[in-house]
Amino acid sequence: VKNVSDVESELDSKLFGTVYRVKGISHKLPDAKRRLMVTNPLVGFDFANSFRKMAIKLESLRRTKGTSVFMITSVAENEGKTSSAVNMAVSLAQNGHHVLLLDCDFKNPSVHYFFDGVEHSESTDFHSFLESGGDLRQFIKHDAVTGVYIADNMKFCGNSVEKLSSTRFAEAVRNFKEVFDFVIIDTPPCGITVDAEIISGTVDAALMVVRQDVVTVTDINDHIQNLDKCYFAGCIFNDVAALGFTSEDSDGYSNYYSHQIG
Repeated sequence: VKNVSDVESELDSKLFGTVYRVKGISHKLPDAKRRLMVTNPLVGFDFANSFRKMAIKLESLRRTKGTSVFMITSVAENEGKTSSAVNMAVSLAQNGHHVLLLDCDFKNPSVHYFFDGVEHSESTDFHSFLESGGDLRQFIKHDAVTGVYIADNMKFCGNSVEKLSSTRFAEAVRNFKEVFDFVIIDTPPCGITVDAEIISGTVDAALMVVRQDVVTVTDINDHIQNLDKCYFAGCIFNDVAALGFTSEDSDGYSNYYSHQIG
């Protein structure tokens, strides 16, 4: 997928939003300054505004369709699904909503990287709750800076299919929906594992992140069809080069992107 026209004409999906490549974030900066978050002034207006627009669309879907639990996936790794999930959750919280960000990428948990102000512990990994149960409230943290509530993971989990297929997971999502205005779920890439397809049976709607010039149209369409257990809200066209801007101009951004925001 090379441009917006390809998304609109070649994919079995509508375009939900476009996120243009951030230029000028250097490896020399501290980690917090390199994070692609709408709260980071270095990302620029266009990046932050793209997620504000998508937050408005999520609000509209909640009003018109009653959809408040959204899963964010991609076909391949390193397309930006985690940063998209994080920034949509933060943008919704900035609009005054009570938002939970749930990390269900148990094999490569990354949500915790974005929140320095939250105390992370393996004892409160969300997949530990799915394994052993307990008081669900103890597995939820609150980030005072962004206002987002987080259920994250610090360690790898090998039996994710069993956990995500469990009654306990379905009940947890139902409980979250009753408590929060929005639940945003970061899932594994659907081209690598069946986890995302399983999760689609529990959520209200799905969004797929498509990074420019990475995955073929055929592969994307095949996986869109597999997410048929919920409403498919559209594709987020991500890391899009602005006219006249090439990957060589990224000042280390692409390399950082591929290692940090899955």
